[in-house]
Amino acid sequence: MTKEILRFHSPQDSELYKLRGGKLCYVTRAGLADLDTSRVSECILGPDQFLWSHMALDSGGFSPDPDTFLFASSTILPLENIVFLPPTYNDHTQDWTQIWVLREKLAHLFDAVPSLRTIRAELNSIAPPQGATRWSAGGTYSGFWDGSRITYKPKSSPTTPTVQASDDRDTLDGFRMIPRAPSFDRGKRRPHALVLGLSAATLCLGIPWLDSISMMFSAPPPKPAVFDNRIAIEPVLDQITPIVSGMELQEISISAGTGALTLGLGPDRSWPRGQIDDLSGFCAKQGCQIMGPTPPTAPTITLRGLK
Repeated sequence: MTKEILRFHSPQDSELYKLRGGKLCYVTRAGLADLDTSRVSECILGPDQFLWSHMALDSGGFSPDPDTFLFASSTILPLENIVFLPPTYNDHTQDWTQIWVLREKLAHLFDAVPSLRTIRAELNSIAPPQGATRWSAGGTYSGFWDGSRITYKPKSSPTTPTVQASDDRDTLDGFRMIPRAPSFDRGKRRPHALVLGLSAATLCLGIPWLDSISMMFSAPPPKPAVFDNRIAIEPVLDQITPIVSGMELQEISISAGTGALTLGLGPDRSWPRGQIDDLSGFCAKQGCQIMGPTPPTAPTITLRGLK
C-alpha cells in the first residue's frame, strides 16, 4: 500500500502527498477538514507550525544528550507546554539544531487525524531534488536550500508585496523524504529539561552517603550566591501584546539573567515610530530600559531590566 503523507500549514491550508520510492508525489491541497486523511500515517509540519534554533558547540567532541533542551533560556514558552526533538548536528555548518512544538498543537493534530502516527518538521525531514533551491513553505515563508541546510525567509513585507519568484516550487512534489529524521510520535512525549533536572536531584537524594564521603576529604564548599532572576512574563506579555499586535514578530526571546525581552521582526522589516514610542512608555512605567532599534532601521528591540 502506498503511504500517504500530510503537509500541514494550518487548519485552512494543508497538502496531501503519496510516498513512492521515497519521494513525495503531490495529490491535492485544501483545508484539513476537506481532505481525506483516513490513510495518512505521517505528517510534515510547515515552518509556521514549529520553532527552531541553531547553536555552535565546540568543546572537544562534546555532544548534548538527546533529552537535553538547548534553548530553554531563549524561549518564553513554559517548558511543560512544549515537546522537543533531540539536537541534530550538521557536518557542513558545524552546529547543532533543535526543533520544538507546543504540546497542545501536537495533541490537536493527532486528534484531528486519528490514523496519524508520526509528525516531523519540514526543516530536517525533506531533501530537495537536484536543481531545486527554492519552494513555497506555506502562507508566509519560502524555503531555501544552499546545499547544506534548509533556511526560511518571509515571502513579503509591508513594503514588498507577496510575489512568487519564477523558480519557486508550489509544492514538495519530487522532494525526498528522510526516513530516519527525528519525529514526534503518537503517545510518546519527550521529557523536558526541568523533569530531567528533578530526576537527577531525586537520584542524588537516594544516595546521600556519597555526599558524606566526599565531605570527609574536602573542605566545605563556599555558600553559593543567590540571584532572583524571576520575570513575571505573563503580565508583561499581556501589556505589550496590544502594542505589537499585527507586527508579525519573527523572534520573541527572554533572558532571565538580564531580565531582557527581545522582540524581532523579519530581516527586511523596521519598527514604526509609534510602536517604539509605545514600548518606551511601557518601559517608563515598568522601570526597564528600551534598547534599539540600532540602527533605526534594525528589526530588533530589547526591553532590558524587566521584573
